Amino acid sequence: MRAKYHKHTTVLEAEVGYRPSFIWRSLLSAQDFLNRGLRWRIGNGDSVSIWGDRWVPAAPEGFIVSAPCGLPADAKVRELINPDTRQWDTTLLAACLDKEMEEAVHSIPLRDTTEQDIQIWASSRNGEFVVKDAYRCWVEQENKDHGRTVPDAAPVWKKIWKLNVPPKVRHFLWRFAKDSLPTGVKVSAHNPRWSDRCPFCDQVETQAHTFGDCEWGRRIWRPSPTSVCFEKKVGEDCLAWLEAVIDEVELNLLESWSVLLYYIWKERNAHLFNGFKMNELEIATSAAKLLADYQLRQEKELNLQMETPRKVWTAPPTGRIKINSDAGILPESRCCSKGLSWPIPLCSG
Repeated sequence: MRAKYHKHTTVLEAEVGYRPSFIWRSLLSAQDFLNRGLRWRIGNGDSVSIWGDRWVPAAPEGFIVSAPCGLPADAKVRELINPDTRQWDTTLLAACLDKEMEEAVHSIPLRDTTEQDIQIWASSRNGEFVVKDAYRCWVEQENKDHGRTVPDAAPVWKKIWKLNVPPKVRHFLWRFAKDSLPTGVKVSAHNPRWSDRCPFCDQVETQAHTFGDCEWGRRIWRPSPTSVCFEKKVGEDCLAWLEAVIDEVELNLLESWSVLLYYIWKERNAHLFNGFKMNELEIATSAAKLLADYQLRQEKELNLQMETPRKVWTAPPTGRIKINSDAGILPESRCCSKGLSWPIPLCSG
Protein backbone atom coordinates (compact mmCIF):
# COMPACT_ATOMS: atom_id res chain seq x y z
CA MET A 1 0.00 0.00 0.00
CA ARG A 2 2.86 2.37 0.76
CA ALA A 3 4.49 1.68 -2.60
CA LYS A 4 1.24 2.41 -4.43
CA TYR A 5 -0.19 5.42 -2.59
CA HIS A 6 2.50 7.24 -0.55
CA LYS A 7 5.91 6.09 -1.69
CA HIS A 8 7.68 9.36 -0.84
CA THR A 9 5.46 10.69 1.99
CA THR A 10 4.01 9.54 5.29
CA VAL A 11 0.42 8.35 5.56
CA LEU A 12 -0.42 11.65 7.29
CA GLU A 13 0.64 13.57 4.16
CA ALA A 14 -0.58 11.11 1.52
CA GLU A 15 -3.21 11.92 -1.10
CA VAL A 16 -6.03 9.77 -2.43
CA GLY A 17 -4.20 9.03 -5.66
CA TYR A 18 -5.37 7.35 -8.84
CA ARG A 19 -8.18 4.77 -8.60
CA PRO A 20 -7.90 4.30 -4.81
CA SER A 21 -9.23 1.16 -3.17
CA PHE A 22 -12.06 1.25 -0.66
CA ILE A 23 -9.64 0.40 2.17
CA TRP A 24 -7.29 3.24 1.24
CA ARG A 25 -10.13 5.76 1.02
CA SER A 26 -11.39 4.55 4.41
CA LEU A 27 -7.95 5.02 5.96
CA LEU A 28 -7.60 8.50 4.51
CA SER A 29 -11.00 9.51 5.92
CA ALA A 30 -9.30 9.58 9.35
CA GLN A 31 -6.26 11.52 8.14
CA ASP A 32 -7.54 14.98 9.06
CA PHE A 33 -8.65 13.78 12.50
CA LEU A 34 -5.24 12.23 13.20
CA ASN A 35 -3.40 15.34 12.04
CA ARG A 36 -5.51 17.49 14.36
CA GLY A 37 -4.81 15.21 17.33
CA LEU A 38 -1.05 14.79 16.87
CA ARG A 39 1.57 17.20 18.20
CA TRP A 40 5.33 17.35 17.83
CA ARG A 41 7.46 16.88 20.92
CA ILE A 42 10.57 18.95 20.37
CA GLY A 43 13.98 17.31 20.58
CA ASN A 44 16.60 18.87 18.31
CA GLY A 45 13.99 20.77 16.26
CA ASP A 46 15.30 19.53 12.91
CA SER A 47 12.04 17.98 11.70
CA VAL A 48 9.49 20.59 12.79
CA SER A 49 8.49 23.68 10.84
CA ILE A 50 7.96 26.75 13.01
CA TRP A 51 4.87 27.96 11.15
CA GLY A 52 3.79 24.81 9.30
CA ASP A 53 3.55 22.14 12.01
CA ARG A 54 1.57 21.59 15.21
CA TRP A 55 4.05 21.76 18.07
CA VAL A 56 2.89 24.42 20.58
CA PRO A 57 0.49 22.90 23.16
CA ALA A 58 -0.85 26.26 24.30
CA ALA A 59 -1.52 27.57 20.77
CA PRO A 60 -4.83 27.13 18.92
CA GLU A 61 -4.71 23.81 17.01
CA GLY A 62 -1.01 23.61 17.97
CA PHE A 63 0.08 26.13 15.29
CA ILE A 64 2.04 29.37 15.72
CA VAL A 65 -0.63 31.89 14.73
CA SER A 66 1.59 34.94 14.25
CA ALA A 67 2.80 35.66 10.70
CA PRO A 68 6.36 34.63 9.73
CA CYS A 69 8.79 37.35 10.74
CA GLY A 70 12.59 37.47 11.07
CA LEU A 71 13.04 33.95 9.68
CA PRO A 72 12.04 32.21 6.41
CA ALA A 73 8.50 30.83 6.29
CA ASP A 74 9.87 27.26 6.10
CA ALA A 75 12.34 27.69 8.98
CA LYS A 76 12.72 24.82 11.44
CA VAL A 77 12.31 24.99 15.21
CA ARG A 78 16.06 24.37 15.65
CA GLU A 79 16.56 28.02 14.60
CA LEU A 80 14.85 29.09 17.83
CA ILE A 81 17.18 27.02 20.06
CA ASN A 82 20.46 28.47 21.30
CA PRO A 83 23.13 25.86 20.36
CA ASP A 84 25.37 26.83 23.28
CA THR A 85 22.86 26.78 26.14
CA ARG A 86 20.45 24.33 24.45
CA GLN A 87 17.60 26.50 25.62
CA TRP A 88 15.20 28.78 23.78
CA ASP A 89 16.83 31.82 22.20
CA THR A 90 14.85 34.52 23.99
CA THR A 91 16.13 37.33 21.75
CA LEU A 92 15.10 35.53 18.56
CA LEU A 93 11.74 34.51 20.01
CA ALA A 94 10.96 38.13 20.86
CA ALA A 95 11.95 39.22 17.34
CA CYS A 96 9.95 36.52 15.49
CA LEU A 97 6.83 36.00 17.58
CA ASP A 98 4.22 38.14 19.27
CA LYS A 99 4.06 38.24 23.07
CA GLU A 100 1.42 35.53 23.41
CA MET A 101 3.21 33.04 21.15
CA GLU A 102 6.56 33.87 22.76
CA GLU A 103 5.20 32.89 26.17
CA ALA A 104 3.60 29.75 24.75
CA VAL A 105 6.95 28.60 23.27
CA HIS A 106 8.83 29.48 26.48
CA SER A 107 6.52 27.14 28.40
CA ILE A 108 7.72 24.14 26.35
CA PRO A 109 10.54 22.34 28.20
CA LEU A 110 13.65 21.35 26.23
CA ARG A 111 14.76 18.11 27.84
CA ASP A 112 17.41 16.85 25.44
CA THR A 113 18.17 18.69 22.21
CA THR A 114 20.25 15.75 20.94
CA GLU A 115 17.14 13.58 20.52
CA GLN A 116 14.98 13.45 17.44
CA ASP A 117 11.61 15.19 17.30
CA ILE A 118 8.70 12.78 17.73
CA GLN A 119 4.96 12.99 17.23
CA ILE A 120 2.71 12.27 20.21
CA TRP A 121 -1.04 12.01 20.77
CA ALA A 122 -1.90 15.31 22.45
CA SER A 123 -4.89 14.24 24.55
CA SER A 124 -3.21 11.30 26.34
CA ARG A 125 -1.10 11.74 29.45
CA ASN A 126 1.89 9.77 28.19
CA GLY A 127 1.60 10.77 24.53
CA GLU A 128 0.71 7.27 23.32
CA PHE A 129 -2.11 6.75 20.83
CA VAL A 130 -4.95 4.69 22.30
CA VAL A 131 -8.05 3.86 20.25
CA LYS A 132 -10.36 4.43 23.23
CA ASP A 133 -9.03 7.94 23.78
CA ALA A 134 -9.07 8.70 20.04
CA TYR A 135 -12.71 7.61 19.81
CA ARG A 136 -13.64 9.89 22.72
CA CYS A 137 -11.89 12.81 21.01
CA TRP A 138 -13.62 12.03 17.72
CA VAL A 139 -17.07 12.01 19.35
CA GLU A 140 -16.34 15.29 21.13
CA GLN A 141 -15.14 16.88 17.89
CA GLU A 142 -18.18 15.64 15.94
CA ASN A 143 -20.53 17.05 18.56
CA LYS A 144 -18.63 20.35 18.57
CA ASP A 145 -18.66 20.61 14.76
CA HIS A 146 -22.41 19.99 14.62
CA GLY A 147 -23.26 22.13 17.63
CA ARG A 148 -24.57 19.20 19.65
CA THR A 149 -24.47 18.99 23.42
CA VAL A 150 -24.32 15.48 24.83
CA PRO A 151 -25.23 14.75 28.46
CA ASP A 152 -22.79 12.80 30.59
CA ALA A 153 -23.90 9.17 30.28
CA ALA A 154 -21.02 7.70 32.33
CA PRO A 155 -23.29 6.70 35.28
CA VAL A 156 -25.55 4.81 32.86
CA TRP A 157 -22.66 2.80 31.38
CA LYS A 158 -21.33 1.93 34.85
CA LYS A 159 -24.75 0.72 35.89
CA ILE A 160 -25.10 -1.42 32.75
CA TRP A 161 -21.74 -3.18 33.18
CA LYS A 162 -22.50 -3.97 36.84
CA LEU A 163 -25.86 -5.64 36.18
CA ASN A 164 -26.03 -9.29 37.24
CA VAL A 165 -27.19 -10.47 33.82
CA PRO A 166 -25.44 -12.52 31.09
CA PRO A 167 -22.67 -10.59 29.28
CA LYS A 168 -24.58 -10.79 25.98
CA VAL A 169 -27.48 -8.96 27.63
CA ARG A 170 -25.18 -6.20 28.93
CA HIS A 171 -23.73 -5.77 25.44
CA PHE A 172 -27.24 -5.69 23.96
CA LEU A 173 -28.34 -3.05 26.49
CA TRP A 174 -25.33 -0.90 25.56
CA ARG A 175 -26.34 -1.10 21.89
CA PHE A 176 -29.93 -0.32 22.86
CA ALA A 177 -28.79 2.85 24.68
CA LYS A 178 -26.66 3.83 21.69
CA ASP A 179 -29.64 3.33 19.34
CA SER A 180 -27.41 1.13 17.18
CA LEU A 181 -29.58 -1.98 16.74
CA PRO A 182 -30.18 -2.80 13.04
CA THR A 183 -33.89 -1.96 12.90
CA GLY A 184 -35.75 -1.51 9.64
CA VAL A 185 -35.09 2.24 9.56
CA LYS A 186 -31.36 1.77 10.15
CA VAL A 187 -30.86 -1.04 7.59
CA SER A 188 -33.00 0.56 4.87
CA ALA A 189 -30.90 3.73 5.10
CA HIS A 190 -27.95 1.68 3.80
CA ASN A 191 -29.85 -0.84 1.68
CA PRO A 192 -32.80 0.63 -0.28
CA ARG A 193 -34.09 -2.87 -1.04
CA TRP A 194 -34.66 -3.52 2.68
CA SER A 195 -38.06 -2.57 4.07
CA ASP A 196 -38.20 -0.07 6.93
CA ARG A 197 -41.45 -1.62 8.17
CA CYS A 198 -42.00 -3.64 11.32
CA PRO A 199 -42.37 -7.38 10.52
CA PHE A 200 -45.35 -7.63 12.90
CA CYS A 201 -47.50 -4.52 12.35
CA ASP A 202 -46.16 -2.86 9.17
CA GLN A 203 -45.37 0.42 10.96
CA VAL A 204 -42.03 2.22 10.57
CA GLU A 205 -39.62 0.17 12.65
CA THR A 206 -37.45 2.16 15.04
CA GLN A 207 -36.03 0.91 18.33
CA ALA A 208 -38.66 2.80 20.29
CA HIS A 209 -41.39 1.21 18.15
CA THR A 210 -40.03 -2.34 18.47
CA PHE A 211 -39.78 -2.29 22.26
CA GLY A 212 -42.45 0.19 23.26
CA ASP A 213 -45.12 0.77 20.61
CA CYS A 214 -45.47 -2.44 18.59
CA GLU A 215 -48.61 -4.35 19.58
CA TRP A 216 -46.73 -7.66 19.36
CA GLY A 217 -44.16 -6.41 21.86
CA ARG A 218 -46.87 -5.00 24.12
CA ARG A 219 -48.53 -8.41 24.39
CA ILE A 220 -45.21 -9.74 25.73
CA TRP A 221 -44.48 -7.15 28.40
CA ARG A 222 -47.95 -6.02 29.52
CA PRO A 223 -48.52 -9.06 31.82
CA SER A 224 -44.93 -8.84 33.11
CA PRO A 225 -43.93 -7.07 36.34
CA THR A 226 -41.48 -5.12 34.15
CA SER A 227 -44.36 -3.30 32.42
CA VAL A 228 -43.64 -0.28 34.62
CA CYS A 229 -40.23 -0.03 32.90
CA PHE A 230 -41.72 -0.11 29.41
CA GLU A 231 -44.18 2.64 30.31
CA LYS A 232 -41.29 5.02 31.04
CA LYS A 233 -40.42 5.30 27.32
CA VAL A 234 -39.33 8.85 26.42
CA GLY A 235 -40.27 9.45 22.78
CA GLU A 236 -37.65 8.00 20.42
CA ASP A 237 -34.73 8.56 22.82
CA CYS A 238 -33.69 5.12 24.08
CA LEU A 239 -30.88 6.50 26.24
CA ALA A 240 -33.32 8.78 28.07
CA TRP A 241 -35.65 5.79 28.44
CA LEU A 242 -32.88 3.70 29.98
CA GLU A 243 -31.84 6.54 32.30
CA ALA A 244 -35.42 6.92 33.55
CA VAL A 245 -35.63 3.18 34.31
CA ILE A 246 -32.26 3.14 36.08
CA ASP A 247 -33.19 6.14 38.24
CA GLU A 248 -36.70 5.02 39.22
CA VAL A 249 -36.90 1.23 39.50
CA GLU A 250 -35.27 -1.36 41.76
CA LEU A 251 -32.22 -3.29 40.61
CA ASN A 252 -33.93 -6.69 40.30
CA LEU A 253 -36.67 -5.16 38.13
CA LEU A 254 -34.05 -3.43 35.96
CA GLU A 255 -32.27 -6.77 35.40
CA SER A 256 -35.54 -8.52 34.50
CA TRP A 257 -36.42 -5.72 32.08
CA SER A 258 -32.98 -5.91 30.43
CA VAL A 259 -33.31 -9.63 29.75
CA LEU A 260 -36.87 -9.25 28.45
CA LEU A 261 -35.69 -6.52 26.05
CA TYR A 262 -33.01 -8.89 24.81
CA TYR A 263 -35.54 -11.68 24.27
CA ILE A 264 -37.95 -9.42 22.39
CA TRP A 265 -35.13 -8.52 19.99
CA LYS A 266 -34.00 -12.16 19.75
CA GLU A 267 -37.49 -13.39 18.84
CA ARG A 268 -38.01 -10.50 16.43
CA ASN A 269 -34.93 -11.68 14.52
CA ALA A 270 -36.05 -15.33 14.65
CA HIS A 271 -39.38 -14.35 13.07
CA LEU A 272 -37.84 -12.01 10.49
CA PHE A 273 -35.09 -14.32 9.24
CA ASN A 274 -36.40 -17.82 10.00
CA GLY A 275 -40.17 -17.34 10.00
CA PHE A 276 -40.31 -18.66 13.57
CA LYS A 277 -42.80 -17.06 15.95
CA MET A 278 -42.88 -18.04 19.62
CA ASN A 279 -45.91 -17.57 21.82
CA GLU A 280 -45.78 -14.25 23.73
CA LEU A 281 -46.09 -15.99 27.12
CA GLU A 282 -43.25 -18.38 26.22
CA ILE A 283 -40.98 -15.42 25.42
CA ALA A 284 -41.53 -13.83 28.83
CA THR A 285 -41.08 -17.23 30.53
CA SER A 286 -37.84 -17.95 28.63
CA ALA A 287 -36.45 -14.53 29.58
CA ALA A 288 -37.21 -15.10 33.27
CA LYS A 289 -35.61 -18.56 33.12
CA LEU A 290 -32.44 -17.26 31.47
CA LEU A 291 -31.99 -14.65 34.21
CA ALA A 292 -32.76 -17.07 37.05
CA ASP A 293 -30.37 -19.74 35.73
CA TYR A 294 -27.56 -17.23 35.22
CA GLN A 295 -27.89 -15.66 38.66
CA LEU A 296 -28.09 -19.09 40.33
CA ARG A 297 -24.91 -20.18 38.55
CA GLN A 298 -23.15 -16.97 39.59
CA GLU A 299 -24.21 -17.52 43.20
CA LYS A 300 -22.92 -21.10 43.20
CA GLU A 301 -19.56 -20.01 41.77
CA LEU A 302 -19.25 -17.29 44.40
CA ASN A 303 -20.07 -19.71 47.23
CA LEU A 304 -17.57 -22.22 45.85
CA GLN A 305 -14.84 -19.58 45.84
CA MET A 306 -15.64 -18.65 49.44
CA GLU A 307 -15.74 -22.28 50.59
CA THR A 308 -12.50 -23.33 48.88
CA PRO A 309 -9.77 -22.99 51.52
CA ARG A 310 -6.66 -21.08 50.62
CA LYS A 311 -3.63 -23.32 50.39
CA VAL A 312 -0.94 -22.34 52.88
CA TRP A 313 2.46 -23.98 53.06
CA THR A 314 3.01 -26.01 56.20
CA ALA A 315 6.14 -27.58 57.54
CA PRO A 316 6.42 -31.39 57.27
CA PRO A 317 6.09 -33.50 60.40
CA THR A 318 9.20 -34.56 62.30
CA GLY A 319 11.17 -37.25 60.50
CA ARG A 320 9.81 -36.40 57.05
CA ILE A 321 11.08 -34.21 54.22
CA LYS A 322 8.75 -32.15 52.02
CA ILE A 323 9.99 -31.43 48.50
CA ASN A 324 8.66 -28.24 46.86
CA SER A 325 8.59 -27.96 43.07
CA ASP A 326 7.80 -25.16 40.65
CA ALA A 327 8.10 -24.41 36.94
CA GLY A 328 7.77 -21.39 34.69
CA ILE A 329 8.51 -19.90 31.27
CA LEU A 330 11.07 -17.13 30.95
CA PRO A 331 9.49 -14.34 28.83
CA GLU A 332 12.81 -13.21 27.32
CA SER A 333 14.03 -16.56 26.00
CA ARG A 334 10.69 -18.44 26.17
CA CYS A 335 12.56 -21.32 27.77
CA CYS A 336 11.08 -23.49 30.47
CA SER A 337 12.69 -23.50 33.90
CA LYS A 338 11.95 -25.71 36.87
CA GLY A 339 13.24 -26.09 40.34
CA LEU A 340 13.10 -28.23 43.44
CA SER A 341 13.72 -27.27 47.05
CA TRP A 342 13.34 -28.89 50.42
CA PRO A 343 13.83 -27.66 54.00
CA ILE A 344 16.93 -28.84 55.82
CA PRO A 345 16.10 -29.95 59.37
CA LEU A 346 18.24 -28.34 62.04
CA CYS A 347 19.62 -30.69 64.64
CA SER A 348 20.95 -29.70 68.00
CA GLY A 349 24.02 -31.04 69.75
